[in-house]
Amino acid sequence: MVRLRPVELANYLQTKDMAVRTGTNEITFALFHRWAEPLDAGIRRVLAQDLRAAPAIRNVITDEPAPAGCSVYTLSVHVLTCEGIRTDHMGSAAFAAVWEITGPGFPGAVLDQGVFRARPASWTPGDYGQLASQTSKSLEEFSDMLVGAITRRTRAQPRVS
Repeated sequence: MVRLRPVELANYLQTKDMAVRTGTNEITFALFHRWAEPLDAGIRRVLAQDLRAAPAIRNVITDEPAPAGCSVYTLSVHVLTCEGIRTDHMGSAAFAAVWEITGPGFPGAVLDQGVFRARPASWTPGDYGQLASQTSKSLEEFSDMLVGAITRRTRAQPRVS
């Protein structure tokens, strides 16, 4: 069983407005282009859904308590970057997060951790639907990487219970 903790966001991402980096130290927010839900809640929802769909992971819990006697691996995610990047007439979408898996045997013992950076994705500045779509693809890539990390850590068991 995997417990997915609430997703943490870099401070600048704690808004419904989509962020667009326009310079090394400059970010603008698209006031009329917003995420459909709070970014942390949306990312957690998508990750939980993707992890539940993985054949090697039997159950994912978020806020509910784990059933008695279950081995629970805890997954923590902190999003560092989730933005469009605009340079002249070109753009790209960026997503990066740090993640950590702790084990059931020794609560708090880190089994695996890392930094994930999505592959560069083209984005047409001003096309916020495309930015949302590219972010979804980045989350899918992130989910696949997390499933691999979790299953490597639980390989001794036929399925994460």
